[in-house]
Formats: sequence, C-alpha cells, structure tokens
Amino acid sequence: MRADRLLYILQCLQTQRLVSARELAAKLEISERTVHRDMEALAQAGFPVYAERGPRGGWMLPEGYRTRLTGLTSDEIAGLAVLQSSSAVSDLNLSVPTDNAIAKLAAALAGPARDEAAYVRKHLHVDGAGWHDAREPAPYLGLVQQAVWERRKMRIRYPSGEQADGAVSVVMPWGLVAKRHTWYFAAVKDHREPEERPAAGSDAAGDDAVRADAAKRAFAATEGSEADSTGKNAANDVMNRDSDGRASPEIAEPRTYRVSRLAAVELLEERFEVPDGFDLALWWERSMAQFRRELPVYPVRLLVREEAWARFSREIYVRVKTCADAADGWKTADADFHTLDSALGILLGYGASIRVLSPRALARSVFSEAKALLALYEGPDSAPQDQGHI
Repeated sequence: MRADRLLYILQCLQTQRLVSARELAAKLEISERTVHRDMEALAQAGFPVYAERGPRGGWMLPEGYRTRLTGLTSDEIAGLAVLQSSSAVSDLNLSVPTDNAIAKLAAALAGPARDEAAYVRKHLHVDGAGWHDAREPAPYLGLVQQAVWERRKMRIRYPSGEQADGAVSVVMPWGLVAKRHTWYFAAVKDHREPEERPAAGSDAAGDDAVRADAAKRAFAATEGSEADSTGKNAANDVMNRDSDGRASPEIAEPRTYRVSRLAAVELLEERFEVPDGFDLALWWERSMAQFRRELPVYPVRLLVREEAWARFSREIYVRVKTCADAADGWKTADADFHTLDSALGILLGYGASIRVLSPRALARSVFSEAKALLALYEGPDSAPQDQGHI
C-alpha cells in the first residue's frame, strides 16, 4: 500500500542523514520515478523533505526534524517477538536488555496493539537449535563484540593452515555475523602497529578480564609474527568483491574470521572508522557467493534405489543435477560432491542402496572399502555370519 510506503520512506529519512532515490527504489522494489512521485506527495502533505543535488546527493529531512510515527502493525509485533527468541540475542548477552526494550515498547502501545503484542509473545517461541546442539564455544565473542561496537582495534592470534599455533595480527573489526550458531566477524588487517599496547580487555569485566590476561601471555610467546591470519583456508579467506568477481575499488576488502578459532584476543585503545559505503549484509552475501563459486566440484554418476532416494536427495553436501527412473526400482542420477573423499564418506553410509557408475576412481575406492569392511567382520574374533553375507 502507498501509505505504508510513505511511512517507510519517512522512517528511512529520520534514521539516515541522506537517502538516494536509487537506494529507496531498491529497498521498496519500485522505480526511481515512483520514489520522486512519493516525495512530491510527502511535500504536498506538509513534510519538509528536500533534495540535495550532486553525485552523492539524495533526499533528506531538516536536522533535528522528527515525526510521531509510533504505530506498529501485527507483522512488526510478530517480528519483534521472533527477535526476542533469537539465539544471537542470547549469545551476545542481550536477552535482558531485549526483554526490557520490548516491555517498554509494549507499554507505549495502544490497548488493542498491546494485547496483540502480549499474545504473540506468549504463543510464539522460536528454537533455532537442532536436536544435536552444534554450538561452537566462542570464549572471545564478548571482546569481539565490544571491539565492533566501540570501533576499537584488536590484536589477535588466529591459527591458519601454515601456522597451527596462529599468527599475530592487528585487525579492525567492521561487523559481526551469526550463521545459525556459528559467529564470524569481518575485519581489515592493520599493517601499522598501534602506538599503545594496553592489557587485553582492560576495561572488560568478569570472564573477559581473565581471558584478556591469558591473551596477553599468549601474545608474549608469539610476538612478531606477520603471517597472514587466514592462510589458504577458503572458508575463512572470503574477499569482498563485486558481482563480476573483481575487488571493489572504493573500500578495503575485509576478511572473514571465525570467532571460535581465535586463540587469543587483546582489545586495544586505538580507534578506527568504518567506511560509509560498507554494507555488512551485502558484503556477507557477496562473500558467500564467492565462497560457493570457489568450492571444489566432484561430479558423480550413480544408481540409487528408490527407497533411498528421499534421503539422498536431502543430503546437505550433495547437489543433485539430474534424476531419471531406471529399471528394477533404481534411479539414475548425476550429482556434484566436493571431493572424492567426501563422496566416499557419504556413499558408504548407503551400503548397497547406491552404486557408483562413474568416475571409476570413486567406484574402486568404494569397492576397496567394502572389501576391508568384509575382511574386518570375517576375522577370527568375529561372530559367525549365519546368512553367509553381511
């Protein structure tokens, strides 16, 4: 609806100093001409919107201008309730502040909206964990979060392929990303050593202070290393690139660091500024697209029994390209795995329900593993096989 669109535009202008017509058109999925018509409608309604010309221009409101747009829709109330249940909120120790903020917001709502918010909070719970919790321990998440929030540099020790003990680097963390239960941060390496070298986490409390002392001792043992923090690990060395694969010339290229892999963290007093043009969500999408493009591909042609097809088609690390019915309850499929070893590990779990047609190297590997398994169970200490087969 146009009214909702106009309200959204006003909220964008209040939260951002200047917004271009192109940005608004992309966010609202409308044309730039429609944006200009909406701006004219707002001006006619008495809102003091005006345009700033030039290549970096856009639409804006006078400094300090605020509207009284506080209404919430049912979908927005439900969205806040989902946020309250997010595992990211608990990982960042923001559960209590989030509960308090939602309670204050509910108190400011009108009667019907307040009742609806209370109902949603009571009858909606989101559990993002699997049955087997794969949560990674990330003891330095608090310090990384503080560095991102306060725009402070960090001295980190980060294990890589070349240096299992980790290389020491000073980095500027630009943002945090939670991918389910795994935390990453985007950071640019600072090749200039900072002037101050305070104790790690000197202004952090509790466990952070204890970890900071341990971090400082760890740095003392590894000082002077200048090896690249991410080595050749593709999953932790994703660059910020344009859609055509070229490096973006406007801003530096952050690297992806996995918080759980940090061996030591020292929070520094020196500050940094994040470029205005850096968009964390867009950078992450591009990084993941680049990472997927660089994943190895191992094509396999195989026969799959019909009763095993439903399970095989849901394999996370397999991309089924084609599938066709074959004779006697089999299906012929072409699928992409990542490597021969990963294909071997997955296919062995299906026993006689899958037969590899090509490549022959994989078929021979499956045959060799099957022979080794048979020999293991036919050993002198094995139980007798009454059926004559396994």
